[in-house]
Amino acid sequence: MRGALARIATAVTAMVALSFVVPLGLLVGQMAHDRALAAAAQQAASLEPVLTVTAAPAPLADAVGSTPAGAAGRLALHPPQGAAIGAAHAAAADVAKARRLRRAFTAPASGGTVLLTPALLDADRVAVIEVYVPDAELNRGWRGRGPSSGSSRSRWCWCRSRWPTGSPSGSCGPPRGWRTR
Repeated sequence: MRGALARIATAVTAMVALSFVVPLGLLVGQMAHDRALAAAAQQAASLEPVLTVTAAPAPLADAVGSTPAGAAGRLALHPPQGAAIGAAHAAAADVAKARRLRRAFTAPASGGTVLLTPALLDADRVAVIEVYVPDAELNRGWRGRGPSSGSSRSRWCWCRSRWPTGSPSGSCGPPRGWRTR
């Protein structure tokens, strides 16, 4: 009888724990995705003041290159006329759709996602700011790496709260030599 009660208690405890852990895992993944897209939107917003001041390609190219995403080759500016300034990853149809709809949206790209943000220059001219977000950036902090760049101090995993220092190799679990039971 005690064995049956122990098994039932274990099963109920496991079900309750899973009912919290699974949604938490999904939430963490969504937060990593949202954080990456919010950073991309911030990069795009940093170009809008430059667009209101000038339309000359040279200062626009300097502005694109001065942003972190532009320096990494993940930001492009599609002026109303002429070629794209910066590294373009979006399909021409998506850029045209952003111009036509005049609202920001994301579109799939090779190896990631692009955030397309239209910037209204005047009544009939629309520039499109494109920020490419690689898949690795969309999952940063969720699978294998923390929110900062690839330094060894940013390594973390699901057990980080239990083992704050991690093992010297950067993998999940307690440091070498620690007893786990």
